[in-house]
Order: sequence, then structure tokens, then C-alpha cells
Amino acid sequence: MIETIRKQPAEVVKIVFDFTDVLGSAATIASITSITSTNCGVVSGSVALTLSGQSFAGRKVTCFGAAGTAGETYKQTAIAVDSDGQTVELDGYVEVVEL
Repeated sequence: MIETIRKQPAEVVKIVFDFTDVLGSAATIASITSITSTNCGVVSGSVALTLSGQSFAGRKVTCFGAAGTAGETYKQTAIAVDSDGQTVELDGYVEVVEL
């Protein structure tokens, strides 16, 4: 599971999902099924957090998060298939703040 990441609206941040704790001892990520972002509804009318640049290496899935509305929290969900054929999922959060 990734920790909560804080960013300002204009920043682009790297989001890393580390699947080490949910994979078998020798398994690695073989493919990404999806990475999604969902507004948690803290701010009425908030804009989406934009995800781009999806990649994977070893036991980690990475993407970049941009935009978002100050005060909103966004749930990120990464679903991947590992080298053993299992589908695995991790969630994390991005809080957009105006500092």
C-alpha cells in the first residue's frame, strides 16, 4: 500500500505502488490492468486528478498525478497481474493542498 501523498494543484507528483507485501516470494509485476483515480467528494465540484506515465518494474507500479482541486482527497487504485498469474490490487491517497 502506498502512503498518502500531498501535492499542490500545479504540481506533478510520482505515485509508486509497491506490491512487495502482496506478491509471492519470487513474483514480479507482469502487466498493469489499470490505475484509476476517484474523487473522495470532500470538495463539491472538484476536478479530476489526472494520471499519466504508467509503468512497472520488478514489484512496483508507477504513474504521475497532476492537477486536482485544493482541499480534495483522491483515492488511487492500481490493479496488476503478477508473474504467477495472480491479479493484485493496492490503494492509496493523494491530498491536494494549497500551501
